[in-house]
Amino acid sequence: IPDLLDAARYGADFWLRLRDGDGNYSMGINNPLRDKSRAYQAKAEPWMAWANAANAAILADAFRLTGHGELSSHYRDEAIEAWESAGDRDLDHSQQLGTTAVYGRDLKALAAACLFNLTADPAYQEAFLDACLVTNPGDGARTQDLYRQNWAIAAYLMGARNVPGATHRPDVVRQLEVAVHDFALARRVR
Repeated sequence: IPDLLDAARYGADFWLRLRDGDGNYSMGINNPLRDKSRAYQAKAEPWMAWANAANAAILADAFRLTGHGELSSHYRDEAIEAWESAGDRDLDHSQQLGTTAVYGRDLKALAAACLFNLTADPAYQEAFLDACLVTNPGDGARTQDLYRQNWAIAAYLMGARNVPGATHRPDVVRQLEVAVHDFALARRVR
């Protein structure tokens, strides 16, 4: 596999394995000691299940695009397991990443778009539509909301163009295209 995907796989595998005794996804590892003699696993949170669902679904879609069917299937299954673990919890939980916050809802939208592309299961399309902050073409002016979900929207739009068997809704595709166009104009992207 390409080096870039191998590195992404290494990172995804680390987070997928970082689970508590009940199978919940952990927030990470920390070391509060000065002598750095021990590391402790942080507590598990449903928000991290959404992050793992999104990471694994993106990786599965990348392996699909590069013709690595077995790896695509493996990470699709990991994404579905994380999706089911998250339930509908922590959708409004935010995590600060750099200069923006990412919400559980944003990660759910991203995982849903990729899982719809991978499975053609209409339940994932409906989950994407429920989590998506773009509800009409004029929403592109709400740049911060669209910015948070740009990868989810891109995954859905790319799937509409090149995923056989997944029937993307034409009205939604057009609405998202208009919103992305307006978003780019509002940010002076040419």
